Amino acid sequence: MTDYRQVPNTSFLDNSTLNGSFISNIPNDINESRVDSEASYAYTPAHYRHSPNVSPYQVQSSSFKPSNNTNPHINNLKRDATGHPSAFNQNRLDILASRRRSTATPTNQHRPSIKKPISIDAKKKENTREKQISAGKRSLKIIDCLAAFIAISSGIIVYNENEVFLQQITRSDGSIEKRRNESNSLCTTLRFINMFLTIGLCILVILHYYYKLKLLRIQKPRQLEINFKTAGLLTTFIIELLICAIFCPPFVDYSFSGEVLNGTFVYSFDAITNIVTLAKSYLILKLYVHFSPWTSERASIICSKYKCQASVRFAIKAELKKRPYLMLGILMGVTLLYLGFAIRTFEQPYRDADGSEPSFSYGYLVNDFWIIISTMTTVGFGEGYPQTHLGRIIGVISCLIGMLLLSLMVVSLTVASEFTPEESKAFYILKRVYANDNAKEKAANVMKTIFRLRKTLKSKNSKRIAEKFVLLTKLKKQISIFKNDYRIANSQNISADEMLLNLQEKLETDIHDIKKEVMMIPELDNRCNKLKERQGEIYTRLDEILKIQGSIAEYMIQLKDATNQK
Repeated sequence: MTDYRQVPNTSFLDNSTLNGSFISNIPNDINESRVDSEASYAYTPAHYRHSPNVSPYQVQSSSFKPSNNTNPHINNLKRDATGHPSAFNQNRLDILASRRRSTATPTNQHRPSIKKPISIDAKKKENTREKQISAGKRSLKIIDCLAAFIAISSGIIVYNENEVFLQQITRSDGSIEKRRNESNSLCTTLRFINMFLTIGLCILVILHYYYKLKLLRIQKPRQLEINFKTAGLLTTFIIELLICAIFCPPFVDYSFSGEVLNGTFVYSFDAITNIVTLAKSYLILKLYVHFSPWTSERASIICSKYKCQASVRFAIKAELKKRPYLMLGILMGVTLLYLGFAIRTFEQPYRDADGSEPSFSYGYLVNDFWIIISTMTTVGFGEGYPQTHLGRIIGVISCLIGMLLLSLMVVSLTVASEFTPEESKAFYILKRVYANDNAKEKAANVMKTIFRLRKTLKSKNSKRIAEKFVLLTKLKKQISIFKNDYRIANSQNISADEMLLNLQEKLETDIHDIKKEVMMIPELDNRCNKLKERQGEIYTRLDEILKIQGSIAEYMIQLKDATNQK
């Protein structure tokens, strides 16, 4: 008869306890493992339990060591008259054992490493983070492009509206249809368009800073509290929003007048707001971040390698370093346009004491630009000068800006564009990378011209001689350009640290070669001795050859004398 463990019978378990509440209260930790082992052992035959040929995994669980039943769930099992577990209790034991067996793992089975899912999750998070950064930059690029387009459109509309606003329209019968500083239907329409553009521009500015803050939170996830204030964006956001929100509303024709020096002036609210509206063109500078090669993804990687940032400041420094006169020309042109329009706005409403216009008319933009140029270069021919206080302030500003630009061009150009050591390394590496790309492009052009020339030379058509000559001339020019670009790409115009590193590597190579040559000196001495021995042997053989030659000569002389005697 099969030997089972004898467990005292209890009667406290009913069907509801076995089917529901009791199973739900079974612990899922170490106690469950003990319940599983003891339960499986309780109804396992003895010859299976103690057989040495049976693996524990062939029984009921991964661990079947006999132990004292201290668990109340095992000691309180119902049994039938023969001592076997009852049907309900056997069902309960099966549930207890199956719950453990479902999660049991044999000891000889390889368990998966914990590092693998962690590394995969980290890689997925990194890929998700990179995608979010890329999407944020793309959104900023679209927003800045739209903002720059709206700012340019608003400036053009404002300029045309101001021209119409300042005109005095007279009918054919001599009556006045529209006075100066009064708006008509065209002015109102243009102001409505400018109002909608201004609202859209303010929305784009808010979206720009929203995505910028979101991008900072993605790039710096460890910083818990990143908002406008902690990120340093609050002040610039308020200033930018105020500049972009200023415009002249429709049906507003407010103007004010006053006396200055020996004349009078009449300024309109429309003209003052138009100057601020033109200042919105600064949004074009934001496009430089997205389209400049000095702030590209490759430039960011190289700059981060040398612990610097590929920011707008770095890009402007790089352009001043590479193309200083182009940058100064652009700055001078932008200053000329804005200050010329500003001095026109402040000086055109001025009238002399008798109500007449000044001899120098500020109504033409060419005259305004001429005044600004002569003031910036501190020439001052004297044919025109500002007569209002605001116009003189614009003249002082243009004079200061002109002196700054000229001094930057003549004296402080190199100092202003000086790199930090990290930026210098990044700049020279980027310069060589772009030069290599340019050299590859020129090499491709040379190869194309060579193939075309070869095809032309194989042709037997005599009419293509002129084409051959043109291709040869073009090939010669392209080869010259390629040589120049290749020389620039492989030039030694590198940073001091990199130059010292190259010199160190060259010195190490030269010292290694010299050491090898010094080690070969004893071998060279042995070779010289062997050469001396061989030279002595050669001299001995030469002496023997000379003796033989003398004997042959004597024999020939004797033979000749014998022939003559006969």
